[in-house]
Amino acid sequence: METNFSELEKGESEWPPSELSDPKGLYTDFYEDIHKLARNIVCGSCGCIGHDEKQYHKEPITSEILDLLKVDLTFIPFDFSSHCNVLRERQIMVDDMGISDDLHIFLCSLCHHSLADDKKTPRDSLANYRWIRNIPEELQDLQYVPHERNQTQFYSLKGDF
Repeated sequence: METNFSELEKGESEWPPSELSDPKGLYTDFYEDIHKLARNIVCGSCGCIGHDEKQYHKEPITSEILDLLKVDLTFIPFDFSSHCNVLRERQIMVDDMGISDDLHIFLCSLCHHSLADDKKTPRDSLANYRWIRNIPEELQDLQYVPHERNQTQFYSLKGDF
C-alpha cells in the first residue's frame, strides 16, 4: 500500500507533464466529450430536460407505444402538429425537441414506463392535456392568495367577478 501511495505522490509532484503526448488529440477528446454532456435532451412526452442520454429511452417514431399519446383534435385549440409526417398523421402530441435526427423520440424513464409497461398515457405527458393555452380574458386577473387553516396551506382564487 505504501508503494502505491509513493507512486501517487511521485505522479502528483510531476504533474502537469512538461509536454503532452498529443495536445490536439487531448483537446479534440475533451471537446467531443463536453459536447456530449452539454446537450439538452428533451422527453418527447412530458418535455422534461436532461443531459445524459443513458437516462432516456429512444423509441422509433413508428412505435406502437406512442399511440397512447394520440389526442382528440376537438379539444386542442392550437396547431400542435409535429414536423414528422408519421406523428402528424397519427395525431400524436409530442414535443418536437424530443425527436432525434435519426427519427427516434426520447422518453424519460417515467414516461417510457407508463407507455411500455403500464400501457397508460403518462401523467405528465403533453397528450394528457398538460400544456398551457391562452387564458380567457375574464380569467386573466385571477391570483393565488395563500391563507392558513389548521396549519395546512390552502389557496383560494381572488378576482373581480
